[in-house]
Amino acid sequence: MAISPDGCCLATAEINQSAVKLWDVSTRKRLRSFEGHEGGAGAVAFSPDGQTLATGSQQGIIRLWDLSTGREVLSFKGDTGWISRAEFSPDGRYLATGGADNIIRLWDANTANELASFTLPHVGLMDLEPLLRFSSDGRYVAVGWGDKTVKFWDVNTRQEAIVLTLPKEVRAIAFSPDGKTLAAGLTDGQVTIWDLSAGRERLTMKGHDSDTRGLAFFPDGKRLASGGGDSTVKIWDVSTGQELISFRQKGGVPALAISPDGQVMVSGGSPVRLRFAGDPARSEGSKTERLRALIADSK
Repeated sequence: MAISPDGCCLATAEINQSAVKLWDVSTRKRLRSFEGHEGGAGAVAFSPDGQTLATGSQQGIIRLWDLSTGREVLSFKGDTGWISRAEFSPDGRYLATGGADNIIRLWDANTANELASFTLPHVGLMDLEPLLRFSSDGRYVAVGWGDKTVKFWDVNTRQEAIVLTLPKEVRAIAFSPDGKTLAAGLTDGQVTIWDLSAGRERLTMKGHDSDTRGLAFFPDGKRLASGGGDSTVKIWDVSTGQELISFRQKGGVPALAISPDGQVMVSGGSPVRLRFAGDPARSEGSKTERLRALIADSK
């Protein structure tokens, strides 16, 4: 799933459905479906200008869609199997994808030319997916994998530039908005916070009883949301490691996203859940009031 750059739309994909759906965040209504993939759809990503949606399928096909018309503008083979990750660079020039063949590929987002590829080592853990995120300045693609590392791939030189070694396999990664901090979610439920300028781990937060699968920073970079296989979502103070709030949902939390204005937090699962600031009609209780306050104060 992914939230559009203007925060108005949410794109969702499901492994057992070929259609990718676009939702209006404020009304919770579906705007349109993007049809064309065979088998399930596994990856979605908005371009930085909000005009294009990239989707990846079980058949290894990447499609680019014009959001204003709903029409497909480009389609190309991106993998030998399932494409589970896709992300545009901050300037929109590149698209990075990863999937079942354990290869991270860098594409020209306008021409679909493959510019480079980065092969991940075989680790024998079938349930792990490659993780990828562009750094805030677009210089690096950070890649998390089952060899207990996060590797930074230099977009310009096409070479591995930095390696962070972690105590467990990595399930989720996220950059802070200023690009100075990396959060990594691990298979043992920990969340580690890294100071990238110093290249060292600054903080470890232990809260989930199962693997940490989703991570998202709030826009101010002071708070981090994490989602776990234990069906909990937690919000942390990144400077102190204090757990600010925790709540449970039905089923695991495979992904998290926060709107650019910080007013909406989306947690993946079945169904996808949206939580809004200042929305007393959604639920009651002191915990919900605290959550709304945290979201509303995130700018």
